[in-house]
Amino acid sequence: MKCVVCEEKLDNTVQHSFCPTCGFPVFRALDNSPMTAKHISEAAARCRDAWIGGTKLRIVIQKYKKTPAGLTGPVEEKIPAGVYRELSDHQIHWLHQPFASIKTKKEISIDLIAVNGNKKCMVSVPMMPPSATGVWHVGISQAEPGYLRLHLDDGTKIVESGRIGIQMAGLKPSVTEKPAG
Repeated sequence: MKCVVCEEKLDNTVQHSFCPTCGFPVFRALDNSPMTAKHISEAAARCRDAWIGGTKLRIVIQKYKKTPAGLTGPVEEKIPAGVYRELSDHQIHWLHQPFASIKTKKEISIDLIAVNGNKKCMVSVPMMPPSATGVWHVGISQAEPGYLRLHLDDGTKIVESGRIGIQMAGLKPSVTEKPAG
């Protein structure tokens, strides 16, 4: 059994009435009618949007500046990559800024920051680079509800990351937090 909001695997024990990841109720319906499934699906979509829909996503980059004395930096900059709600079309949303390629055949990490209200977390996303020539373009898309993917394009090849769970970014809603005391 999976949670209908965040798709996390749930056990079938009776004591779990809420998903431990997103806090959505675990429904045990008496009927399996299309109308019941539709109501649960609509409630899950509303819950997901309220929970993570407004999450702002940013890519962390390192900037260097050429001066007469040589290179200075790095200076960290956070580039807006979108709002989670805007990614629901499952298309790749490309950042407008191109990036210099890195000459390596080893895995690289791209840092993704997720900000949801007063909660903020950075996730390092491992990726294999497409090539070491030209410029790279970075894109972001929704993989499944509650999950993202990063994409790198060198003009000839697009590579994608594994699934990045929004819940991995520490954006659990307050309903799953343990009460004080």
